[in-house]
Amino acid sequence: EWLDGMLEVIAALWRNRDPQAALEWLMSLSEISGPEHSKALTKTIGTWANRDFAAAWSWLERERGALEGSGELAPTDSALVAGLVRRMARTRPVEAARWALRLRPESDREKMLTRVAHFWSRQDHAAASRWIDGLELSPDVRSRILQAAERGRQTVDAAKSQRTPEAGDPLD
Repeated sequence: EWLDGMLEVIAALWRNRDPQAALEWLMSLSEISGPEHSKALTKTIGTWANRDFAAAWSWLERERGALEGSGELAPTDSALVAGLVRRMARTRPVEAARWALRLRPESDREKMLTRVAHFWSRQDHAAASRWIDGLELSPDVRSRILQAAERGRQTVDAAKSQRTPEAGDPLD
């Protein structure tokens, strides 16, 4: 009861110093569940992933198992993976896409699908578009995800138009 409304505040303070310790504390609160706990898990492992993705992912596999399969994840696993997908979408969007599809709706599934579409489209717009076309989504959600993908493509196009051939940019 003393943690009601304070869980995220305490986790935020602690995760900035030691995200692993904060995450392990959050995981020890087995009697607590719900949106506040899930949000704290997602943000805490996400903070750790921004600092050291490999260590955060290794911890997840060690503590929660390999999370094999393709179905929707359990609530705690979904909250944890959502924090990792947020980081993974920027650097490995194809892999992030597979994980984002396994997230539960309350684990920011739509936000992570949108983020994956944006960053994947920056790398390979055609592949990202094919992936989006294969998703079962409501028209509203599909529209938002397509807009994110288009913004990602436009970002790359704008950057390319500002480069000079002499610069030897690796994207050319």
